[in-house]
Amino acid sequence: MYKLKKIESSDDKYLEETLTEWQSQADKLGDIGILLSTDISRIFREVKHKVAQKPFHAYFLHEESNKQACAILEIIHAKPGFNGSWLKLLDITVEPSLNLDSYSDIPQSQYKKLSSVFGYSISSSINLLSNDFKEVGKIKIYGRTSFMDALFSLILSQNELDETLKKFGLSAKKEGRWLVVEKI
Repeated sequence: MYKLKKIESSDDKYLEETLTEWQSQADKLGDIGILLSTDISRIFREVKHKVAQKPFHAYFLHEESNKQACAILEIIHAKPGFNGSWLKLLDITVEPSLNLDSYSDIPQSQYKKLSSVFGYSISSSINLLSNDFKEVGKIKIYGRTSFMDALFSLILSQNELDETLKKFGLSAKKEGRWLVVEKI
């Protein structure tokens, strides 16, 4: 089970600890790790800078049994304060050990964990509509990678999803590379 933790401007120590851990993971991945380490440093700098600004929000996703973050979610609140505002989940950055480019042959355990992290990231983001952002009517989740785009198609092909969403007053559809979940 995973848990979402909002990143606040006072979370510098946690950000630094997570960055150190992720860079340590990247160091073990050879050439791809060098690229990941550079990207991770940039992402952490940007999150640290943007988290103090509205309408940007960032969250760590971590296992309940482990406070170490396995993903960072970057969310924008579009048109806050206006009727018809929405959330945009722009990016999900996963820890280096879960990066698919890190493996020539992806271990099943990593693939399963990555799918679980993306699933919880998406469901936790949708849950923000009924918790932190009750006034917001929808969330758009961007399929930045082909993995995410395929995951969205798979999610929408599940008939049970429609019934579950309806129970919570929600509907889902795909618009280009976006998965859109909105209140009905």
